[in-house]
Amino acid sequence: MNASMESILTRYSDARASSYFDAPTSISGSVAYLTDNTSIPADYVDPTNPSNNIAAMSTITIAWNAGGTNEEKLEKIITQKRIAMFPEGQEAWSEFRRTGYPKVFPVVSNQSGGVVDTDIQIKRIQFVDSEQSINAGGVNAATSLLGVGDNVGTRLWWDTGLSNF
Repeated sequence: MNASMESILTRYSDARASSYFDAPTSISGSVAYLTDNTSIPADYVDPTNPSNNIAAMSTITIAWNAGGTNEEKLEKIITQKRIAMFPEGQEAWSEFRRTGYPKVFPVVSNQSGGVVDTDIQIKRIQFVDSEQSINAGGVNAATSLLGVGDNVGTRLWWDTGLSNF
């Protein structure tokens, strides 16, 4: 998948984004995969505790849908991007925080005392102890820019929480 597909969707045309999304590749079975318009995310079934079972958070299919909304198209792009980035977790987490996709299951037991929103999850990592002891002035200056302190529920400057479009 072309890394600039998202920018094509947001800056150019649906037809152009579709052509990149549907472009054939050398991976065996990729054409069948990319044209799959019936498979949807599965519900989670906890094998040991049925009270943790939860319905899938999305009904998005894999195949490109020219008639879909821009948000649906972006969800398809970012979901495929996350699959392609595996196992690069840091980059995938940044994409999730930036776009809200792919839709993930909420935390079952939020132990943050209200600091972290169960639906939008952890937004950043706190400054580590060594940074706080070695560079207290820099940490204090950066924390003051955050406006609400050094906690994992605080959005970063680029994570506005606004619509993607």
